[in-house]
Amino acid sequence: PSTGLGAARAGDGGIGFFGDRSPAGRAAARARFGVAAEAEEAVDLALEWFAAHQEADGRWDGDGFPRHCPEGDRCASPAFARYDVALTSLALLCFLGAGVAPEEPAAGGGSAAASTHGAAVARAAAYLASRQDDAGGVDARNMYNHAIATLAAVELLFMGGDRYRPLAQRAVDFCAATQMEAGGWTYEPRPAAPRDDTSITGWMCMALVAADHAGLHVPEECLARMVGHFQRMTETDGRVVYADRGPEAGRASDALTAVGLYCRRLLGQPAGVEVNARAAARLLARPPVWSPGRDIHGSQYAWYYTTLAAFLAGGDFWSRWQPEVTRAILSGQRRKDHARGSFDPIDLWGVHGGRIAATAFCCLTLETAWRHGPDYLSPRVAALSACWEEAGLTARLTTGAPPAGKQAPAHFPASPRPEAGKNPGPR
Repeated sequence: PSTGLGAARAGDGGIGFFGDRSPAGRAAARARFGVAAEAEEAVDLALEWFAAHQEADGRWDGDGFPRHCPEGDRCASPAFARYDVALTSLALLCFLGAGVAPEEPAAGGGSAAASTHGAAVARAAAYLASRQDDAGGVDARNMYNHAIATLAAVELLFMGGDRYRPLAQRAVDFCAATQMEAGGWTYEPRPAAPRDDTSITGWMCMALVAADHAGLHVPEECLARMVGHFQRMTETDGRVVYADRGPEAGRASDALTAVGLYCRRLLGQPAGVEVNARAAARLLARPPVWSPGRDIHGSQYAWYYTTLAAFLAGGDFWSRWQPEVTRAILSGQRRKDHARGSFDPIDLWGVHGGRIAATAFCCLTLETAWRHGPDYLSPRVAALSACWEEAGLTARLTTGAPPAGKQAPAHFPASPRPEAGKNPGPR
């Protein structure tokens, strides 16, 4: 597995799945992909804000972080307390994305941020490990916590080496054991009433594909079932649906469209499928603007996923989207008082993740060009393209019609039965 900065796993070619986060790698990525130097400066400011609001036990406290602010200059926008593990994981990903290794400077000389914040990364890693239970779940009472913590654990393995392998592998095993038969996950691990949630499944997809690239064991059927999830949730016009059951079943948004576009490509969907162009056009039709409001489309979460999707698509999508989202984010960063370096939550879901999540999504968006490698589809993941052909999705989403000799799949079909001999996880 890749455990050093910028190392490429065999088959990736050039920069590996996890990018090149060394100082030289970040500079090269900014030059190659047209990212303004101010983006990295904004990231450093965000890391300073995170460091100033970390708890002694390593976590970021969603509703308690203002205790670190001076009297009369409190940072606003707390989050729901139940998301502390997810918020800690998001903040940790920001440090790792900036090349900050746990307890030691980044390879290649490091930066001021790396040499200053290595201890903060190590404390956050220890906190996540302390929240992992015997089954491998990381505060899995809410699966957002576990999914994002799994992604952070995998990146810890990449940045910090084999000491984080048990944490990451056990978290991955829990993901596989709790996957629904239809391919997704929901708020709880394997609830009595199955429900597939595209938002949580998106985080699971990122975590498990990253784990696969890092050399961890990820069951083949787990990845294949995710293909089925995104098959069912993707409309022929590019929109992606939030959930298959419950009060919000059938709701679509730009955020979910971006989640689906990014994850379909991670899971090996052929690049030339027309639905990807349709999804990109929908996302480009709403350019990012820093404007506080309650719009479910123009969210910082949507910007993050759209930027990931644009980066992997390249071309016109990236060249049009990246300068606009960078400009919007830089315009919204707080530049004075104790909130300096952070970002206000400006969208409908800001109350859930508060200032910590808003700052993390903006920071991760700015880090995209060096946090990931552009040549991300190794032969290992590209082989999954056969799953899309078998499902008939490529033909359906290219033409808007079912493949010859097949019926168009129902939008929310009954959960498929697992193949004989394959374990779908605990019931």
